[in-house]
Amino acid sequence: MMQPFMAWSWRAGVGWVLYMVLASSAWAASTRPAPKASPTLSLTLEHPASVSVHATWSKITASSMRLETYPRYARFFRFCVAVPKRRYTRRDLRVFLPPHPVRVGEIWQVPEQKLRAFFLQFHPRAMMHMHDGGPRGAYAMVRAVSEEYAEVVVRVHVQFLLAPRIFFTPAQFRGRLLIHRKTNTLASFQLAVPTERTRNIDLNVDNLVDAVFVPTMALRATLPPVKKQPVWRQHVPDERVERLLGQKFYAFLQIQWKSVKEALRLARKRKKPIHVFTVFGSLDDQSC
Repeated sequence: MMQPFMAWSWRAGVGWVLYMVLASSAWAASTRPAPKASPTLSLTLEHPASVSVHATWSKITASSMRLETYPRYARFFRFCVAVPKRRYTRRDLRVFLPPHPVRVGEIWQVPEQKLRAFFLQFHPRAMMHMHDGGPRGAYAMVRAVSEEYAEVVVRVHVQFLLAPRIFFTPAQFRGRLLIHRKTNTLASFQLAVPTERTRNIDLNVDNLVDAVFVPTMALRATLPPVKKQPVWRQHVPDERVERLLGQKFYAFLQIQWKSVKEALRLARKRKKPIHVFTVFGSLDDQSC
């Protein structure tokens, strides 16, 4: 059975470049030894009883088609959060916590019906499903633990219907909660659209599609600053967290990717062709 080896690289201004080398061997499983099982931990929130969360949503600062400047559409892109500040109870925030004891690195699904209330703070037509059938829902993981703290990370996909036939789709929302394990106290909370890439929003206006950049779209809790940064006893690197959570939304991330150099070596060795194609934007989020 013919199976593909694939490799990727990023080229600025072009997008993802994928290299496929057809090979007759089956996919090899990872040869890394299984890590020693860590003890499970249970997380809950008891303090504070409620938390004030501020919403910020800045204007588009970069785009290709400049749809936001069209007089017909401009009024829809004068972003103003629906609710600048809202209080959430500890019960509301527990939705991000594991429903059962988990280990560091273990992933669980977050009930999406309970998440929508957070995104209504941005816009009254926040949707937990994609109009075009894209990934939906949310998954979370305990990323790290210290003697005193546990850090929970979450990835959420949500879409906003700004007006009929105008869809605003963030690449993803990435969330972090820091919890004091001994007192069950929320130490910090934020949920934000990542900004490390040049485009982080998909904009669909009357079937015209553009990838744009918004510097800030975030929810942040007002809490006292953590006096001393935790020294993690166990942790999962951020890059691996991103990949593991991404695999819950995109099956292709489970492919055993090869570097371009390795793909060329395999092609020569096996006398197989390389198929190359380019895509506008990123493959592993909803920004295009």
